Amino acid sequence: VRLRRPLKPLRRARSRLSARNAGRPWKKATSSAPIVEPRARGLTELDENRHKLMTNSDVPAPRKPVRRRRKRVIAIQVLLALGLVLGMWLSFRADSEAPVSVAPAYLGNLALVEQTTGQEALSQMRTLHGTEIGVIDGYIARYEGGGDRVTVWVGQAEDPSAAQGLLELMTEKIAAGNPSFRDLEQMLVDGKGVYSVVGGGERHYYYRDGAIVIWVSVSASDPMQVLRVALETL
Repeated sequence: VRLRRPLKPLRRARSRLSARNAGRPWKKATSSAPIVEPRARGLTELDENRHKLMTNSDVPAPRKPVRRRRKRVIAIQVLLALGLVLGMWLSFRADSEAPVSVAPAYLGNLALVEQTTGQEALSQMRTLHGTEIGVIDGYIARYEGGGDRVTVWVGQAEDPSAAQGLLELMTEKIAAGNPSFRDLEQMLVDGKGVYSVVGGGERHYYYRDGAIVIWVSVSASDPMQVLRVALETL
C-alpha cells in the first residue's frame, strides 16, 4: 500500500505566504553603513590630501617651486655668458698668433719669384740685425715685374709690445749712424706711421702692424706706389 504525503497543509502555507507578500513593492538592498572619512580610518594628513586630490577635480595640481626654477635659469645664463667670453678670447688669441709664413702670390703687378720661410728666414733676419730680435715666425719674399724689384721681410713677434720694441731698436741703430742706411725719415702714409731710409741703391720702408714688423726694400720707378700696395696687401 503506497502512502501519499498530505498536500493540503503545504498548499495552505503557500497561500498564506503569497497573501502576506502581496502589495509590498520590491526594494534594492542598500548599505546603511556611514561613509568613513580618511582621517577616521587612521590615515595621515598626506594621505588625506592625496584622497582629496583624487576625489575633487577642482583642486589644482601642485606646482614646482619657483625659486628652484629661477636658480636654474640664472645658472644657464651665467654659463652662456662665460662661453661667449671664452669664445671671444680664443678668437682674439688666434688672430693675434696666426702664422705669417705664407707670402701673397702678387704684390700689385709684381709676381712672387722667391720665398724663404721657417728657420732659414729667421736665421737671415738675425744675421741682418746681428743679434736676437725676438721674432718667432716670418718669411722673406722677392717680387719682380716690369723691371721693378721688391724684397719684403716680414717678422712676427710674440705680441704687439714686443713688435714695437723691435721697431724702436731698429730705429735707434739707424739713427746712431748705421753705415748701411742714411736719410732716416718718419712719415704718415694712408694713416700708417712709416719709417723711410736709403741704402744700397734702394729705398727702404719699415713699419709695424700689430705684432708684425715689415721691412720693404724697393727698387722701382715709383717707390711710394709700391709702399701703398704693400700697406694694403701685407
